[in-house]
Amino acid sequence: MTIDTQHIIVLIPIYKAHLTPDEELSVSQCERILSRYTIRFVCPKSIHCVVGFEHISVESFDDEYFQNIIGYNRLMMSELFYKRFAKYTYMLIYQPDAFVFRDELLDWAERGYSYIGAPWVLKAKYRTVLGHFILHLRGLKQTLKGVPFRPLLLGDKIGNGGFSLRRTEDFLRVCREESRTIKEYLEKSIQWSEYNEDAFWATRSSFCYPTVKEALKFAFDLYPEECLRQTGRALPFGCHGWSKAGVSHFWRPVIERQYGIKPLRVYFDYQAFIHQTFGGVSRYFAEIISRLNQYGVVPIVGVKYSNNTHLHALGVETQPIGNRKAAKWLNRFICRSQIREGGFDLIHATYFDPYVLSANKFNKPLIITIHDMIDEIMGEGHSTPRRKALLSKLCTHIIAVSNHTKQDVMRILGIAEYKISVVYHGNSIVPKVPAQLPELPRRYILYVGGRQRLYKNFMLFCRAMRPVVETEGVKILCIGTPFTANEQDHIRSLGLANDIVSLFAEEDQLYAIYHNALCFIYPSCYEGFGLPILEAWSSACPLILSRSSCFPEIAGDAAAYFEENNADDLTAQTLRVMHNAELRNELITKGEERLQQYSWDKAAAETARIYHEIYSRYV
Repeated sequence: MTIDTQHIIVLIPIYKAHLTPDEELSVSQCERILSRYTIRFVCPKSIHCVVGFEHISVESFDDEYFQNIIGYNRLMMSELFYKRFAKYTYMLIYQPDAFVFRDELLDWAERGYSYIGAPWVLKAKYRTVLGHFILHLRGLKQTLKGVPFRPLLLGDKIGNGGFSLRRTEDFLRVCREESRTIKEYLEKSIQWSEYNEDAFWATRSSFCYPTVKEALKFAFDLYPEECLRQTGRALPFGCHGWSKAGVSHFWRPVIERQYGIKPLRVYFDYQAFIHQTFGGVSRYFAEIISRLNQYGVVPIVGVKYSNNTHLHALGVETQPIGNRKAAKWLNRFICRSQIREGGFDLIHATYFDPYVLSANKFNKPLIITIHDMIDEIMGEGHSTPRRKALLSKLCTHIIAVSNHTKQDVMRILGIAEYKISVVYHGNSIVPKVPAQLPELPRRYILYVGGRQRLYKNFMLFCRAMRPVVETEGVKILCIGTPFTANEQDHIRSLGLANDIVSLFAEEDQLYAIYHNALCFIYPSCYEGFGLPILEAWSSACPLILSRSSCFPEIAGDAAAYFEENNADDLTAQTLRVMHNAELRNELITKGEERLQQYSWDKAAAETARIYHEIYSRYV
């Protein structure tokens, strides 16, 4: 069923011109979240506007409908009311003690139900066999007295009208066809509160209702703790009666944080900061963590022992480590204890150790970031793929660093698309000339990063560079670890022993190294994102990539491409870039332009948005 937003109206029944602070909060939230729909106040004729919300138009009805609950029942069960809004397919009744967490209104309307309200969930004590028997026994006793028994009459019905979605056509039809039944019902409502308007609409045989399980995803009303248990701790689309005395202790902390009054506290564990001294995954987390405060998120970093330079730059006080294995287990013990205490709102695990699952006894939302699926695709590793698969299935949400990685996660691990968000990396290189540089070749082609693993294609790179070196007299500069014995043998076999240099570079030297290169070649056949791409762009260095993996997604037309695993094509593209000054300048210009799409500020903002969105669903 396809419905346009223009066919949905949000109606806020108001009987006074001045709202309480809690009511103002509810109405403001309605405007903020549901702004793409028509919003109207439903008021007595004596009220021409609502103070503080004069910009919201008013739909007026006779004052008698707003004097008490009996009058309100009459209005909400009248043809007069639904005829007024007949041009709208659906109406959302949003009383000023309702609260909406996110915009799912169109999705719920497209499900085609006649009526959806927060279910009147039975208390847990009535859900056992004995409890069910007692429920009916008490109901029989009340019936014999001529008194309605609320739990039996309304238990697990759908549901409360204070935050409810109504199909206008169906309501109009019942108002016309069952006018006598409505009249009898309204007479009962004068004596018994169980016969309110929403109880009538929740019990129509001709209506299409969702199941209780589905309706709990729409809204909570009574017993929010029990509702939350039944949804697996997932918050619904909205709620009703959040400020009432019996439930405000549950809702107020949730709503205060959702509304931005209190920042969200996100816990980051030790893993990335113990396995790496600098770079890679630890840099990603450090860049994100350093920016979260400006987006309403307070990061809590649970690391006590670490040599990580990025962590130190954040100002996190840690003790240096000697024995890495001992430090790992000490950090693990500390993080486990802190997670079990639950003094935060979400967990963002920095790698895939499943200890967080058993430590998370308060079932806080758990987020992981997947940077690539290299081990799984290349058939390498054992514990990491197994742990990654386990956490992917059991975590609350996954951040992938590219759409390509997201598709791999879905395909290989069978994770549903809705559970994965894509957040691109940013660039960390600052254009500057370092105080000191290692001795660099006069003319060189640049290779940066790991070389040992097969997917990096270093051997293919060397074969492709041999004719370039022979014809152009250039050198090959590799930034990274020293060459292994196998690499040295391969280089000698190609006759390149005097033409390839391996250097280790400090982070502040990378800009100059990229900038002075003739071009940067990234021959890898698979990456999750490819941070060196951004490093080359930020350093005005022409870029050559394999036409594979995530590279076309990330680089677009700001790179020259060679066909995957084709050394001859790599040779040809390298010579083309070296000899064509116009192409070099074009690649540099396009790289600088495309770099604007990727920043750590943007990544942090999108990550914070995901945190808030996840928290709005799970408490």
